[in-house]
Amino acid sequence: MLAAGSLQYTMKVLLIFISILIAGEGKKKGIKEPRSLEFGGKCKPNIMAEYDLTFYGEWTYMTFPKMYPRYRPPAQWSKLVGRSHDASYQMWSVDSYATPPVRLFAEKADSSEYDQEVQAYKGILDAFTAASIPSGAGRSSVHFLADGLRSKLSFAVKIIPSPDWIVGLSSFDLCDKGRWRKKVNVDLFPIDVGTDQGLTFSSPNWPSDPQEKIYQIDVSRPNHTASSFYYPEKKLLPRIAHVELTKVAEFKKKGKTMEISPPVEPNMMQFGDNDMENLDKKPTYVQRNETQAVAKKDADRNDIAASDDTSVIDALLVPDNRCIVSEWGQWTACSKTCSFGQQERRREIIQRARDGRTYCPLLVEERICGSMKNCQWSHFQLLKRNG
Repeated sequence: MLAAGSLQYTMKVLLIFISILIAGEGKKKGIKEPRSLEFGGKCKPNIMAEYDLTFYGEWTYMTFPKMYPRYRPPAQWSKLVGRSHDASYQMWSVDSYATPPVRLFAEKADSSEYDQEVQAYKGILDAFTAASIPSGAGRSSVHFLADGLRSKLSFAVKIIPSPDWIVGLSSFDLCDKGRWRKKVNVDLFPIDVGTDQGLTFSSPNWPSDPQEKIYQIDVSRPNHTASSFYYPEKKLLPRIAHVELTKVAEFKKKGKTMEISPPVEPNMMQFGDNDMENLDKKPTYVQRNETQAVAKKDADRNDIAASDDTSVIDALLVPDNRCIVSEWGQWTACSKTCSFGQQERRREIIQRARDGRTYCPLLVEERICGSMKNCQWSHFQLLKRNG
């Protein structure tokens, strides 16, 4: 028994010694930790990934027949507003209260407060938009950038018409176990941001007091027969949209200043004394919506100071290829003098997009107007007297 115990102890010591030798040899040969363990499971901070985001609207009469809006305005989607960011930033989130930028966008498709917010927020790497879709079914695309420090994606698209309903993603991480996701498909469902009590697509403005938390609409929430999404015969709502995310390229970034110059090799951009290399060996460009910036062989050698990564991205971009429209005109008179009516305002196209493919923003906007207080109540009083 003693000899057997001694033998087991000797074998254990030998195994430990061999393990130490193997570990030492691994370090000498430069064997690296698995990428999932490097950087705490995050993607490398000096790697920048370019993604194509394509939003598909699937809002049709066949899938959502109840109160399907056919006119004034017909079913459509607002422009897409998105951000790549770190964990410190939150664009919107289920079970949280809507911030002023979320409220304004969800109620009026107005992104002006988001635009102001991004100028001062350091947790954001890339701020981007995609064109609106003038029908319930259609698609819109945009390219954006993310890096190992800011690998989360958030975006929102307003359902038009609706009281305060959107679809989108909130803080979706593009980095999975230290690697950039190559292709992702996500089904999207209607989200109520909790600032308006309206139940139907064309409900008049009816602010929630107190404000509710953001929640996903389903067949039983809101549990009211008047809801445009009330389908008691269904267990689950079909998706109303989906998004496809495709990694286009990876770039290795170094240095803090950028100089666009004739490439030394294909797929290389000079950054100061260092470089930004396209690791996927594809043409070096940044494309968003209908725009792109390409490093040309005869590009001027201008040093552009970049205090952070965002300014590097901005330096790569050229002006948007977009449809330019005028300011909104005045609201028309209310269509009814008693009860609720509609009024509209219009704007005109000043310049169409050069490629002819980019959608122009809405040219006609409508809103509910009027009040029951404006009515003459004599006919109701007459019915009461005759009753």
